[in-house]
Amino acid sequence: MRRPMMYITSIFAVLILFFYYFLPSFSAEKAEEEANIRCRITQSEIRSTTGLDGEKLEYMYLKGYADEINGAPIKKEKILIKIYDVNEEIIPGRTIEISGTLQLPQGRRNPGCFDYALYLKSIGISRTIIAERTELCESNDLYGKVLSALWKLKEGFITELEKSSNEETASLMRAIMFGEKTDLEEETLEGFRRNGTAHVLAVSGLHVGMIYAFLRAVWIWKKGRLFFVVVILFFLVYMVMASFAPSVVRAVIMIWLHVFADMTNRRYDMASAAFFTAFLMLMHNPMHLFNAGFQMSFLAVLSLSLMLPIIKRFYSGVFMGSFAIQAGLTPYTIYVFNYFSLASIFVNVPIIFLTGFIVPMGLCAMVLYGMAASTGILQPVFDFVTGSLGGFCRIMTKLNEMTGVEGITVFDIQSPPLWLIALYYLILLVFVSEDGRLLFMRKKKKVIALLAGLVVSLSLVFSLAAGNHFKSMDVVFVDVGQGDCIHFRVGRNGDYLVDGGGSITYDVGVKTLKPYLLKNGAKAVDRAFVTHLHTDHYKGIAELCREGMVEKLFLYEGYKVREEEILEDTGLDREDIIYIYAGQTVILGRDAAVEVLWPERHSDREYEKMAADEEDENAMSLIMKVNVKSRSVLATGDVDADCLDELARKYSSGLKADILKVAHHGSKYSDSDAFVEASLPEYAVIQVGQNNFGHPDKGIVEKFRQQGIIVYRNDTDGAVAFKFRRNIHMNVRTVRGDL
Repeated sequence: MRRPMMYITSIFAVLILFFYYFLPSFSAEKAEEEANIRCRITQSEIRSTTGLDGEKLEYMYLKGYADEINGAPIKKEKILIKIYDVNEEIIPGRTIEISGTLQLPQGRRNPGCFDYALYLKSIGISRTIIAERTELCESNDLYGKVLSALWKLKEGFITELEKSSNEETASLMRAIMFGEKTDLEEETLEGFRRNGTAHVLAVSGLHVGMIYAFLRAVWIWKKGRLFFVVVILFFLVYMVMASFAPSVVRAVIMIWLHVFADMTNRRYDMASAAFFTAFLMLMHNPMHLFNAGFQMSFLAVLSLSLMLPIIKRFYSGVFMGSFAIQAGLTPYTIYVFNYFSLASIFVNVPIIFLTGFIVPMGLCAMVLYGMAASTGILQPVFDFVTGSLGGFCRIMTKLNEMTGVEGITVFDIQSPPLWLIALYYLILLVFVSEDGRLLFMRKKKKVIALLAGLVVSLSLVFSLAAGNHFKSMDVVFVDVGQGDCIHFRVGRNGDYLVDGGGSITYDVGVKTLKPYLLKNGAKAVDRAFVTHLHTDHYKGIAELCREGMVEKLFLYEGYKVREEEILEDTGLDREDIIYIYAGQTVILGRDAAVEVLWPERHSDREYEKMAADEEDENAMSLIMKVNVKSRSVLATGDVDADCLDELARKYSSGLKADILKVAHHGSKYSDSDAFVEASLPEYAVIQVGQNNFGHPDKGIVEKFRQQGIIVYRNDTDGAVAFKFRRNIHMNVRTVRGDL
């Protein structure tokens, strides 16, 4: 069974990859459509975000199945709904009518980084809506009532757990038992992720296996058909409560197969069950293949089945399973999450041991809560169990904190080449498997050589199709939303940034810039230039500095009067900050340099006056001409039209550049015909995101196009990259377009 199932599933997965990477995607859906929708809610969470004014806003994050759009019945479609007017009556199982703009979710913004649209497709969601009007509908069907009852049981249990223990235990148990991590402190969650133990915070095969083992232990009767039916029904309920997470579905199907094999006296083979389960899930939704939970879940199973026989030859102690799983998952976690934890192999053993108590105890506590809520008894027993749960959860958290030490046990790592990752897993699958080992034992040299050639070829083909082609580009206008960020690569001389975006509502440096750099071949930034200290240019760089990823920071000399503030913001040493002004040139490498064009140098007294006048800070923006490989890019910060006109008068043809970063996100107040005529760019890039300022001005965009200048913008094109070639046209790539 294993061999044909392995081949069928592998071929099916390759076909999915082929259609995704090689064929253009066609969608019959409109990008945006005003719609009135009737749908049943299947998942509900209250989340919070920070508004543009800095205030926290609560909203409802819902998933549901739409069966009617604009009065017309449709085939059920899973959609994501956001409602900013929180209504506690809208819970899973209820049917609602909503109106708003139905739209396709935003895809990848930067090369190699998170693709939100692909993630939603991997869990069956193709469109989203922000509801402007909501109305509850009457619904008396049994399925809806069951969904509502299960949701109330879960939420009631978590609320009561918080009362009897504490908020930290309740949020941790919500994550461990149901995979919902929104209530966890960001610092706690990040600590588990970087220490390689975050799998305990997502309902996975580990949790389901523990529950199954617990059910087998407490089932005192013969484990026949009744036990099989009970296990099926119990895990159906649990899958509903865990929102059908791919890892849960995988584990449950494999357990059903295990129970069936046990009941019918058949041999259970883990690898065969894994391939069969993967095939069933991909048949239901082929996009599961791109879900991180699906990928990690099956990699863990395959690692155990492939690596355990080899590891047993050398070691058979308590860390054996951990060694096997880490051997399979480590290359994946390095490539996807850009970290490596030395402690993960060892700390996972006690963490999993603790989870072995926490999961069954949590299950018992939820049953006790249901009984206590309905009968009014057993409350003391519930309090005792939840108190013990709190103790175990605190031990787990402290153990994770003690072993996850940044720079000692946990390291940031650049994403390795995709061909190397593909090669590693194909070698595991083809040569480390039982059939592969037999080939070596039987000395089938020709077959081994043929398979080796096939493995290498497939790795290279997959890398060419799905690899990150932006790594070879010379300059990338990084998409940081409403803000500026330009990344220059100067051969072996390093990586350089001009600005880094920033937002009062989002940690752009850690959540956007850091993953972008690590996934695109940069471990650190050798030099970072900040045009001025406004949030959307400076804050992302300051956050990146605090991560230890910026060696030297260049600022206009006028900011020397704010040095103490800058040192506190960035965590840099005083000698790591370099002040520059017009007329200077910063050498980046043999064929790369930065010419500082603006502002001029002034006296200390004038700098103090400038610092006091915050409204004039845009006029203090560094304007630089970055020359790389005989090509040039003009970075203009947020200066206005008067500054640009003055630059045109001062430098005239000296402003000539191949690429212009349009000033102030395309604001109409930064429109200078004289500057554009002097710079004569072939390309103009507008760094802009969703905003309330009217950026970019439509008149400016149209004027560029009429002058024959090709315009790119981050909000529609994502990251924009250029490859400089001597004496021929530049190559241009955008994340949302083609070469």
